[in-house]
Amino acid sequence: MRVERMTNEKFKIFLTFDDLMDRGLSREELWNDLPRYTEYLVT
Repeated sequence: MRVERMTNEKFKIFLTFDDLMDRGLSREELWNDLPRYTEYLVT
């Protein structure tokens, strides 16, 4: 995982597939239910 500060109030988080696997997410689950995982990663 890598975090990059864009401004004082914004930042980007870069996750690798291994990072997602470490958090219990599979590729199939991610692609089949993308809105749910977008919500999971954003909140």
